[in-house]
Amino acid sequence: GPFHMPISNYSLTSLGYFNNSGIASAIGEKPFLGLYDSKAQGSMSVCEMITNIMGVYIGNINNIKCSANWMWATSVENETSKLYIAAKEMCDAMKVLGIGIDGGKDSLSMTVKHKDTVIKSPGELVITGYAPCSNINKKVTPELKKSNSNLVLIDFSHGKTRMGGSIFLKTCVATGLKNKLECPIIEDYNGLAKAFNIVQSYIYSNKILSLHDKSDGGLITTISEMAMSSKIGVDLTCFENETKNNDLLSFLFNEELGVVCEIENIYLQDFLD
Repeated sequence: GPFHMPISNYSLTSLGYFNNSGIASAIGEKPFLGLYDSKAQGSMSVCEMITNIMGVYIGNINNIKCSANWMWATSVENETSKLYIAAKEMCDAMKVLGIGIDGGKDSLSMTVKHKDTVIKSPGELVITGYAPCSNINKKVTPELKKSNSNLVLIDFSHGKTRMGGSIFLKTCVATGLKNKLECPIIEDYNGLAKAFNIVQSYIYSNKILSLHDKSDGGLITTISEMAMSSKIGVDLTCFENETKNNDLLSFLFNEELGVVCEIENIYLQDFLD
């Protein structure tokens, strides 16, 4: 955008000066979720990468290959089981999505001893996805492009607004409550794969103006970044069932998986259908 804000969802590299072929790459990682729910960490790390790379045309979700980087303190009690749970959910997700790992690295001794105290690093999984691009010009960026367009939230949580592991909770809520709240996790990987390919077809047809994933900070952060990076304001109308303060907070600040697309009026109904 005009202010060079660092909010890009993916990197895109041209493979030469004389054609449009290139390679796209994106990262997914959810270390904070791992403090509460290792299964959610494995699920959301994979899927954040998917929603990040969604903004550049790669043809089909099956073209994505991944590198997995593990950083874990496996010598500490219970950490090995957490690693197993995260790895199993990652594998289960990738099988359904039709993507795979062809490389990676691990650092499984993430502990240090200080006098009689063992200090461990939180378990971390970083998914790096990459795919070939036949035309590097078929892409969208997060900043808004026009006034009088429409913002559409594609929600992959089927209306759930789980707040566990969110930045809002980390900042504003007492520690005891954080541990009791359910974390976001993807329950319909097939739906995500189908939505990915539909959005890809709209990007190829130049029917999407902007796209930004709903991740750290939730929907309000996503839309704020899209607006601030473009110098274009937004009108937000919340749904009727979001009238209570608590519902509104969870709707705006939950970090369930999703993307926000900017669509012109002429394509809106077709896109919704």
